[in-house]
Amino acid sequence: MVHLLSQQATDLAEHLKKIKDPNDLSSIIQCRHICLTACQDALDLCKGMADVAQADQIAAYKIHIPIIFGYYYHFSDLQEIHLNKPVGPASRIRVHYESWIRKMDAYRASHWMLSDYFRLDADNMDGAFFSVNNKTINYLFPEDPLWIVSGKIAPVSVILARFKGYEETEKYLLSQLSKVECLAPDGVKTENSLQWTASKAALVELIYALQEYGVFNQAKPEIGKITDFLSVVFNIDMANIYKMYENCRLRKKNRTPFLDALRNALMRRMDEDDLHAA
Repeated sequence: MVHLLSQQATDLAEHLKKIKDPNDLSSIIQCRHICLTACQDALDLCKGMADVAQADQIAAYKIHIPIIFGYYYHFSDLQEIHLNKPVGPASRIRVHYESWIRKMDAYRASHWMLSDYFRLDADNMDGAFFSVNNKTINYLFPEDPLWIVSGKIAPVSVILARFKGYEETEKYLLSQLSKVECLAPDGVKTENSLQWTASKAALVELIYALQEYGVFNQAKPEIGKITDFLSVVFNIDMANIYKMYENCRLRKKNRTPFLDALRNALMRRMDEDDLHAA
């Protein structure tokens, strides 16, 4: 059982390396789905764990389960970070990232004893922390009811998985914050006085169409990058573009009214110019 969990953790890490792109939302969602499936498979492997030797329980719940679940938490965090990332001044983006770091710090502080235990690489309490039979520990450290199935997983193991997931998420946030520091200062004026005055939904249609057609760098850059660029060009705040796109996608009738109107307007202009050229 333990060697199967070890192999699953190794295979998951290798699989994620092939598709991992922390700046591409579709890749993040794909990775999260893969990790969720891996977590469910791990739970199946843990059936009957209460009957195995304590040393095997410790190996499973202190080493392998936290790795698998940690990946799931990490990509869940990345998905939420991307979906709620503001578009606009560097200060807003910085606040967004820093709020996540504070959230992670607060979680570690709320579990300070376990945080110190893992940070110091202690093992004197492993038998108590990583046993599904220890009802006292389960009561003291309730965590994530979704995963806590009787006889399958130790709550402290899930807390360790949270720590591991936060470690990876914090690395990402710090790297993004360093990039934010390189952005132009807030309040810098540009010579461009043009501003987008059509609806934001219209710009969403245009952004996704441009990405899908591959007009930037002969490729399909991440939607967030295109949005950041066009938000500056058109002087408009496009926060939460992913939700706006979902609203467009779920339209009952015409899902691309702006693009259709754009084409009709261009054809009308060409027809009028044909008349004047005759």
